[in-house]
Amino acid sequence: MDDGLACRIDDRDGVVMVQVVGVLSTSSSLTVSRTVRKHLLDRGRVLVDVSGMRVAWPPSVTVFPTVLASVGGWPGARMVLFGATAELAALLRSTATTVARELEIEKIEK
Repeated sequence: MDDGLACRIDDRDGVVMVQVVGVLSTSSSLTVSRTVRKHLLDRGRVLVDVSGMRVAWPPSVTVFPTVLASVGGWPGARMVLFGATAELAALLRSTATTVARELEIEKIEK
């Protein structure tokens, strides 16, 4: 847990889901980075539930494309973000870099 953020791991049937709960900030993005990176290196693919995540500093969402790039990116590593509100999905898409385009972001309206 870091700055009110926690990453909960659900590992069933060979599928790893990381649920990010709390406030994503500059300092708490390190927790997300370490957790997601570990599971991407172990399994090659990770589902990330961002439905319980709030963003304190918008640039901190670059943690997702950055960690994906750090493990080699697609197709060797795959990450799907889901549960984003419309606002969070727009913010994630606004970080569009070559790597960010590799992220799959599924918008789920609340």
